[in-house]
Amino acid sequence: MKIVDSSEIKTSSKGKSELKAPEKWLFSIENKKPILKTLMNMATDKAAVVEIEEFHKFGTSMKTCRSFDNTLNQVFILSQVPLVARSQLDKLFIRKTANFNLDEYTKGDKKEMKPAHAETVKAKLTELEVLK
Repeated sequence: MKIVDSSEIKTSSKGKSELKAPEKWLFSIENKKPILKTLMNMATDKAAVVEIEEFHKFGTSMKTCRSFDNTLNQVFILSQVPLVARSQLDKLFIRKTANFNLDEYTKGDKKEMKPAHAETVKAKLTELEVLK
């Protein structure tokens, strides 16, 4: 054991300002439109099924979509978009709800992003004209 001055210990982080693989995917362009916009325009009785391989293009080597739903739901909550993501092994399901309702999300979904990361996501949402 080593005794050090407590000021040497980094106790908190402002967070990463780089987007995570699921966020990069969400903001990427497909058929000349951002994927987020395509999902927002889905009918409420429809759902998107996303295979894990789609996320591999954006820097992840994970074999399951575990926690990807939380990452995307945090973006949906931040932007108050009526979409809910759920993961199941190597697939992610995103469904559109009639209205944005915070009760649709789990406790893990509602966990706040670190400030620097939230600013990066907000900037991207503003760029895509999702946030005003």
